[in-house]
Amino acid sequence: MPSTNNAHALDATASAYVRPPSDEATREVSVRLFIDAETSSLELLHRIEECVRQILEVSVLRNLDEGCARHSQVESVARMALTSDEAEGRAARTGPSSVFL
Repeated sequence: MPSTNNAHALDATASAYVRPPSDEATREVSVRLFIDAETSSLELLHRIEECVRQILEVSVLRNLDEGCARHSQVESVARMALTSDEAEGRAARTGPSSVFL
């Protein structure tokens, strides 16, 4: 009796919705997964695992980018405040400016 292969190729997109820590809208991250009739169960598991890893990696990198951007903004504000404090400290040390006419 000839064996019949009823397996069909599967070309799917795995999607996940990533919510950033900020107030930005949720983003969709998609990874393409192709499985043909020759794909073993173990290979299928590895491919699914790789898709999940890619989705998580994108999510983590986006969160890190957003965190770095926020850190940079906080650092800039802190630097401006420090510069302002230094200027006020110099003015306090040198006393009021004198103008001679």
